[in-house]
Amino acid sequence: MPRSCNASPYGASGGAPRSAGFYTLTGEVLTVELRWPGGFFVWNTPIAVRVQRRGHTAVQRVYDMTRLAQLAFVLLAVILVLVMRQERKQPSA
Repeated sequence: MPRSCNASPYGASGGAPRSAGFYTLTGEVLTVELRWPGGFFVWNTPIAVRVQRRGHTAVQRVYDMTRLAQLAFVLLAVILVLVMRQERKQPSA
């Protein structure tokens, strides 16, 4: 019997390494996949870049500004809804 929904836990995965001069750069993303018989949903977000040079590796964190802007927009919308609801509850003088 096929499963109705397959929710794989999110996980980090690395991309293909790219060479630039003496450096090798590898991007890493966080991926969430939800699959069901009628379709699927995939969400990716960058998390880091691995920089390798002469055997030494450094990890540079990536800040996803789009995700931060979306979060700020949602929080602003929630605050506005709460303020508008509060104004409706107060009797006008």
